[in-house]
Amino acid sequence: MGQLPAVPLVTGDGPRASHVNPEAPRAIQRWNGHLWEPHGFAANLAEARRILFPHAGVLANSG
Repeated sequence: MGQLPAVPLVTGDGPRASHVNPEAPRAIQRWNGHLWEPHGFAANLAEARRILFPHAGVLANSG
C-alpha cells in the first residue's frame, strides 16, 4: 500500500518482472483500499520510472 505499481501491458500468463519487455507500455495502478484501479499510463519502463520516482534523477545528479 502506498506504492504505485507499473504493470507491463503484454500478452501472456500473468504479471512479469519489471525488467522483462522494457519497451512495452505500462499501466500505472493505485490501490483504493479494495482493489487496484487505473491511475496512469507510461509508454515504456523508462517513462514509468520517471513518473513513479520523479526525484530519483535529481538526487543522482545533485552533488
